[in-house]
Amino acid sequence: MSHGILKWHGNSDCTIWSAWRMGNKHVHKNLGEIEGTIFPSGRCTKIIVSPQGPLIAKGFCVGRTVIFPNGSIPEHSHENEEVYHILSGMGFMQLGDDTLQVKPGDTIYISPLVKHKLSNDSTEEMEVIWVYAPATIVAHWKDELEGRIR
Repeated sequence: MSHGILKWHGNSDCTIWSAWRMGNKHVHKNLGEIEGTIFPSGRCTKIIVSPQGPLIAKGFCVGRTVIFPNGSIPEHSHENEEVYHILSGMGFMQLGDDTLQVKPGDTIYISPLVKHKLSNDSTEEMEVIWVYAPATIVAHWKDELEGRIR
């Protein structure tokens, strides 16, 4: 039987995720080595864990998004459960008809099919770690890159 241990070593310059899986096989990736995607709404997203990698997991995805000043993750919904954890910066989270002010340390659970949007209305970057399951690439990324949502 294999046991998994996840360790997170972080500082303001880089974050290293490491895991022991399948016996003693060590898998790790430095966040600086992971290519990000710049989206038209004003953010850079890096997928850290997913079925396609760079770290492989079958049942969930983990990523880091930096929302630039006055940028956002546009309103969208999906069948996945999702959690956002605000690492730095401040802004507003729309969940259905509710709007919440968010700040570092806030964690937001998003039920499947609930429309949501995260906006950075400040002059500082907002850094967010997100996790969702099941592990799929959500459609709103492609929609935004192709100009169907903003």
